[in-house]
Amino acid sequence: MKKIFCSLLAILLVAVGCTNEEKLLDRPVMRKSVTSVKASFEESAVTRTHFLDDTKLTWDAGDVIQVFSDLQKNASPFTYQGNDVFSGEAVNYDETIYAFYNPAGYAVVDWETKTVQATFPNSLVHNPDAYADPTFMVARSGNSELKFMQTVSILKFSLTGTKHITKLALAGNNGEAIAGVGTIDLSSDEPVVIFDGEGETSIVMQADVTLDMESPTSFYFQLPEMVLEAGFTLTLEGDDATTGDTFKVEKRLDNRFVPKRAYVYSFTSVDVDDIIPVEGEAEGEELPVNDEPYYV
Repeated sequence: MKKIFCSLLAILLVAVGCTNEEKLLDRPVMRKSVTSVKASFEESAVTRTHFLDDTKLTWDAGDVIQVFSDLQKNASPFTYQGNDVFSGEAVNYDETIYAFYNPAGYAVVDWETKTVQATFPNSLVHNPDAYADPTFMVARSGNSELKFMQTVSILKFSLTGTKHITKLALAGNNGEAIAGVGTIDLSSDEPVVIFDGEGETSIVMQADVTLDMESPTSFYFQLPEMVLEAGFTLTLEGDDATTGDTFKVEKRLDNRFVPKRAYVYSFTSVDVDDIIPVEGEAEGEELPVNDEPYYV
């Protein structure tokens, strides 16, 4: 009888243990939720948002970030409220919040792979107070503190002179794809743009700027992290503000050029008046990089 009693007790204990385990498995996951996030920049980040005192970058009124999570597949828009705070409808998450910033508006989220597909346009309009749109940034975090990371590099060209600039065009000397539809991995610590398919081989910027002899005018282009084996060419078009005569001139960088994510590459200021060929004279010198690329 003692052995039978012990056996029955053991069976009961196992049964109770299984029941408790089933209850634990059936317990609902304790989901977390955010309706606002604080969005800062990684130390090296550059964005289209404006400069503060020429050194610090800040969000602009009307900026919108898209937020989703490891539980929520559809991205929700969060609007800038000031003081680096964005707010929107509640986003539930378990461990990770994802976000991206895309001024162009178009982007497709692949929730399974945690990637975003977006268009990096080959047509821009000059904006003297900002980097070329769109400057796509991404972030991920285990809480409501988001630190946005840049996905492209920025090329800064400075022009002086008396000419009226109407168009600039940037192209790799080997016909590399530098614009088009690209994919970014939001789970990466070094998020970069990978172009799908052929892509576009040039970026054209429309402008309406009369240059100044003393004060350089800046023009910004963005490039993915890539290798331009034979360098690139910047083409300038415009006219003489006095005579109306039109011109088209190229400045080349014929060395191997490897732009890195989140860097600004600043090129030495060029006097456009000096590089427009005069009959019987050679064109100006090759476009030089101004010192080392830098973080903003």
